[in-house]
Amino acid sequence: MLAYVATFVVLAAGLLPRFAAAVPAKPNFEDAHVLPWVLAWVTHALATAPGELFHANVAYPAPLQLTGTDPLLARQIGVAPLAAAGGNPVLAANLVAFLSYPLAAFAF
Repeated sequence: MLAYVATFVVLAAGLLPRFAAAVPAKPNFEDAHVLPWVLAWVTHALATAPGELFHANVAYPAPLQLTGTDPLLARQIGVAPLAAAGGNPVLAANLVAFLSYPLAAFAF
């Protein structure tokens, strides 16, 4: 288990300098930009106006825009506190994705 975590850290070390601003370009560049936005919107909406969660600001004033994508509510458990503390949704999304791999090693 520790070998898995150590291997992951070595392989992912090149990502760390760009962690706060970069999103993966592969396999799907568009999704890589949508996911941090969705996570940031859901964090914002749950903290300020939970009843307006699905009325995302992506195509305002069109209603229910978040229904066209997954609101990633399960990920909010990790992302919301990080995004609220740091104010950077890209960094929060990257940290949750980054930490999910070594934490998965401890699930067994």
